[in-house]
Amino acid sequence: MASLLFATACSAQIAPVRVAAPACGGDADCVGVTQCHRGVCLRAPTCNRNGVLDLGEACDDGNDSNFDACTNGCRPARCGDGFLRAGLALGAPGFEECDGDGSAVIDYCRSDCRKGPRPRRVAVTETAGALLRDGVVMRWGSGWGEQESLDFPPTIVIAPTPLTLFARPAALFSAMIGLIFVDQEDFRYAISFMTDSPRYGQSALQQLGDRTLGYAKGPIASCTIDYDGRLRCSGGNCGQNEYSPQAGEPSLIEGQAVRGVAVALGSVCAALVDGRVSCWGDLTEWGADIETCEATPPTIQPGVDEVVALVADRRGYAALRADGSVLRWGAVVRGLRDGEMQRRIEPPGQVELPGPALSLASAKATICAVLVDQTVACWGRLAARPVDGAARQVPGFEGVVEVSTAPLAPHLCGRKHDESVWCWGDNADQQLGDGTTERRMLPVRVQGL
Repeated sequence: MASLLFATACSAQIAPVRVAAPACGGDADCVGVTQCHRGVCLRAPTCNRNGVLDLGEACDDGNDSNFDACTNGCRPARCGDGFLRAGLALGAPGFEECDGDGSAVIDYCRSDCRKGPRPRRVAVTETAGALLRDGVVMRWGSGWGEQESLDFPPTIVIAPTPLTLFARPAALFSAMIGLIFVDQEDFRYAISFMTDSPRYGQSALQQLGDRTLGYAKGPIASCTIDYDGRLRCSGGNCGQNEYSPQAGEPSLIEGQAVRGVAVALGSVCAALVDGRVSCWGDLTEWGADIETCEATPPTIQPGVDEVVALVADRRGYAALRADGSVLRWGAVVRGLRDGEMQRRIEPPGQVELPGPALSLASAKATICAVLVDQTVACWGRLAARPVDGAARQVPGFEGVVEVSTAPLAPHLCGRKHDESVWCWGDNADQQLGDGTTERRMLPVRVQGL
């Protein structure tokens, strides 16, 4: 509606009218519900959602939905606005798998609105341990540093010392014989350090690629998950057979994107975005000398659903579900005979835990769960009573934020709220950080951190 303007003469004694609104050069200079209009911040009109772009509206699609491209506040949808974007396929611009602040207790939501592993700051290799603190990686144990030949004693770092890197990492993960550090939650680089085992070769730095969502390395395969949820594996029959994804050819599994992958001795399992798990390889026999897979196609594991994280030890798997329960299958310790642990291949079944789990970590024939009450329960070789296969809490280990290990590592390390790090297991390479080579069945504090 047109408005009428009346011009009147002003008295010389009346001060000129001054604009009280703050000056601006763009909307970024204005606060609250104001917007920049002709150089000043003015209050924007209420979003009317009539399908017409009015002054003060960044978008207007004419509906009340907060889950499409334009929210009901007439603002474009964005990651972090608290509304889960709907109707987009994986890989499409604006796709969201979750939309939260990263505080979810179990099902972690990354800062880019994709689900993934909760960022960790403690990691181990087969013979060492490491802690990320204020952007610096402190390491101890053996296998650190480049070597001139394969015929040498392992380099042992007794007291935790800084590791020189070419980037400032944001999180740290384990990768069997090396470490992975990530920048802004994107897996970018894998650092493989020399160990006392000649078959692993020289120290190497391998770039995984920009925006890789996940990575797993085991005795017979290495697998990565790209940003579109496609899986690529290489090495051994599990990585290269007629059924599994080939190196250089990322693939969906069962027509689904992959959100997690784990590699055991003789098989590979992938956690799919719909919560199911598909495995291929040999899960029917136990044998330490088996380092190849049967050429069996990916098969959905019956009774395994709502999975948010997946780990593997030598030949067994464990899956964390969205409700904090844990399923396990594969080789499970079921007794002791003539001094040797007896293992039996079992179908998926629920692990009896004292409470819901927050995260999982797997070691050599051991899997541990960090519980919501900040205690730790383990089953397998490094558990309090390993011979019966039951999960038991680690005595006196409380206030735990995370536990980390590698698939074939003979030890585990955990970080508490007070930033102290505690480790237990084998200690031949001083990987427990207590200044000794004594094997520990209960956590001991890493000295010098």
